[in-house]
Amino acid sequence: MFRRITLKLNQIIMLSLNIRRNKLILAGCFFLLLAGCKKQASWTIYVKNHSNFVRDNETVKVPLSLLNLQNEEYTQSFIVKDVENGNSQPVQLIDSNNDGRDDALIFQVNIDSLAHKKYQLVTAKSKNVVSDSIVAYSRFVPERVGDYAWENDRVAFRMYGPEAQNLALEDNPDGIVSSGIDCWFKRVKYPVINEWYKKFTDKTGSYHVDTGEGLDAYSVGSSRGCGGIGVWENDTLFVSQNFTNYKTIENGPIRTNFELDYGQWETTSLKIKERKKISLDLGSNLSRIELVFEPPYPKVIVAGLACSKDAVINEEAKDGYFSCMEKLDSTEVYYGIVAEQKYIVATLPDAPKRIDGHLPVYLHPVDGKLVYYSGFGWTKSGQYNSLSEWNNYLYNFSLKLTYPLQVEFGD
Repeated sequence: MFRRITLKLNQIIMLSLNIRRNKLILAGCFFLLLAGCKKQASWTIYVKNHSNFVRDNETVKVPLSLLNLQNEEYTQSFIVKDVENGNSQPVQLIDSNNDGRDDALIFQVNIDSLAHKKYQLVTAKSKNVVSDSIVAYSRFVPERVGDYAWENDRVAFRMYGPEAQNLALEDNPDGIVSSGIDCWFKRVKYPVINEWYKKFTDKTGSYHVDTGEGLDAYSVGSSRGCGGIGVWENDTLFVSQNFTNYKTIENGPIRTNFELDYGQWETTSLKIKERKKISLDLGSNLSRIELVFEPPYPKVIVAGLACSKDAVINEEAKDGYFSCMEKLDSTEVYYGIVAEQKYIVATLPDAPKRIDGHLPVYLHPVDGKLVYYSGFGWTKSGQYNSLSEWNNYLYNFSLKLTYPLQVEFGD
């Protein structure tokens, strides 16, 4: 009898333990389920165009600080959907102040004049994966005397580094001393930089020959090229030499961003130390160039467009843009610079209209910083068919700076 009672007591204890264990297991599964089914964070964004012209392929920036993110994993990836048609937009996280941390996200919009669009921003479960089809791209090119090259779906550029300068000082024909901006005339939307340089290193071809993708037909030399800078003093254009250091900040489906440092260079009255912060967005023919100077700051900077004496020149300082057009065989190439009015020097006594084969654009830093945009168009790319079309593009680009799209959060 005693044994039977003991067995029943043991069974009751075991049953109690099993119930407690199962409750713990169920509780654990419940909390895991909650964690696995955490609701996606979501925001409604309105993008408004108050201007009377269409905004195509325009980049919209949303600071992450406005999202009040509660979990670090939410900064991993985002999806932006056009509420009207349900289409998802490419999104890129960016480090806008170059401090090593992502602090904003960008996406691109197309909005009719005097219209607005509604977007839904949601967090994604996995980190954004950058595919091989990046079209806003830049890199240092050690295999070709240390160039730095960048491109998007419309244009490509490069600048020259310390190795090219050292070779030039040794009288090596592969060297060059230049802080001018070189243009690569591409006529395809996909990336070409890596393939063109590969042809050079493999000796399987030349990017100076157009085989259907475009070519490098621009001879920058020691000129300012397409938007390089200098200082005009005592009838002389003083310029820097090649960049000394570089830093790639980001590549992505929408924007590439990098920095170039320059050694100290001198005019008759100043010693200048500068850093160029350059970015290029998808769909744009113009690179954004931000110059940051160490004090004492130069009062006036010349951003030059190298063009022949036969070039057709347009100077529309009041509208914020400057351009010139040259013939290239049976095609035309258009160059341009755009800047906000606060950076443009309205009047400059005795300022020459041409400097050593350049259309000079006179700009001045504000608090040690200067921002302008430079780039080109080529008729063979099919993007622009006349100088008037190019000038209209520059004019509208200037208006975009004056009347930026408004971004608002809503319900």
